[in-house]
Amino acid sequence: WGNLLCLPAATATQSLDFGNRVGGYTFSSSSDMTHLQEDSIKNMISDPDIEELNLQGKNLTAFPSVINHLVKLRVLDLSNNSITAISDNIVNFLANLNNLQTLNLNSNQINIFPKPICHIPKIIKLEIADNNIHSLPMQISDLVSLNEMCLDNNKLTFLPIQFFELVNLTHLSLCENQLTNLSDRVEKLQEMQVLKLSKNCLESLPKELFTCVKLEKLLVDNNQLTYLHKHIGNLYNLKELSVRNLPKVTPSAWK
Repeated sequence: WGNLLCLPAATATQSLDFGNRVGGYTFSSSSDMTHLQEDSIKNMISDPDIEELNLQGKNLTAFPSVINHLVKLRVLDLSNNSITAISDNIVNFLANLNNLQTLNLNSNQINIFPKPICHIPKIIKLEIADNNIHSLPMQISDLVSLNEMCLDNNKLTFLPIQFFELVNLTHLSLCENQLTNLSDRVEKLQEMQVLKLSKNCLESLPKELFTCVKLEKLLVDNNQLTYLHKHIGNLYNLKELSVRNLPKVTPSAWK
């Protein structure tokens, strides 16, 4: 007993899910808080040590700037709301979220990619699928720490050259957009392990894609490809390849 070392108990992650119990209130379903507004959020969030905050499906129409005191926040879920834009006025606020690593904006009504997101310094996972985004800003290259990005089911027709400065990307999903081509600059994404391009309008894939030898999963089904590049054999780590429903590709269409 004389050599017993007493270690302090590990601190549990502080999280708050408005779909469950908050303070002294219990909500039986998400619809019970459909009209949650910023004042309500501010009143209920009193613990500055919260690390995970779930506000999905709360009928929010704007980014809740009242959470600016949550300096330890790592995960923020704002999916399934009615957010249409993120105002440039909260750039400084977002820049102060030094610990935010995961942001989920899936299933909102965003038409223009929110430039203020590009000021979040340490974000590594960004989900912004099921919106109406037509293009990405040049500032996208500022997301230098980004590892995972999901832009499924938007209206993207191309990726700006700045996008290919995201050299730390390992998982990228661009399914169900309107992309017609993929830039040869894709060769910069050498850390890429998963690339999903299903259900676009791609007519070809650049040979530079097949220099991304860390790729383990590549989905290009349901496109307008006319041939499959023979250099696909260079992807020696590839474990899953989906080339289904390519009506213009014949069994001999390898180049």
